[in-house]
Amino acid sequence: MLRTTKTDTDGHYLFANLPDGRYKVCFRGPRGYLWTRQDAGASGDDSVVDRTSGCSPVVTLGPGNRTDLTLDAGLVRELTLTVVKTDRKTGKPLRGAVFQLWLDSNGEAGLQRQGAGKDRMVGDCVTGGTGMCSFDDNRIGAYYLVEKDVPEGYVLPDNPVFGPYGLTLANGTGAQGLIVRIANSRGEPCTGKKC
Repeated sequence: MLRTTKTDTDGHYLFANLPDGRYKVCFRGPRGYLWTRQDAGASGDDSVVDRTSGCSPVVTLGPGNRTDLTLDAGLVRELTLTVVKTDRKTGKPLRGAVFQLWLDSNGEAGLQRQGAGKDRMVGDCVTGGTGMCSFDDNRIGAYYLVEKDVPEGYVLPDNPVFGPYGLTLANGTGAQGLIVRIANSRGEPCTGKKC
């Protein structure tokens, strides 16, 4: 590491009087933010940050190129989606429901969970005593919930896929972010020989 600096109140930074050579800028964003997609806009008005490394590509400063003011870093707030699971009849919170969150990443309508072009699974969560579980650290986009398991005594829906839900800066920030409420019906008690 050669030098460090911080952005000013307008988000600008500058490394002045650098000798000729090859450089890259590595950024560390504030807590609660994620890097935006790399090279999504025009040069000088986009983010050059590699989401994995947090660094820019290498640039060369020397004769004919003494200044490069295009190494921008784009940030977006981490977004949250919270599932609230309840009993359909009583509204009581249900513990032990298992959900997967999928990002609609392939541009095709509907959720695709199989094949080479499938959407991307973000993760899973299990509802606790309050009937809630959350998916944090998400980006802006369309998401699907898949209910994988229900609390004992409840019925898994015929179609366990819910969504799409549009997660945005307007609805995904804050402690719980976008809240999705899903209710389940109790199963019928087992009668006779067929259960």
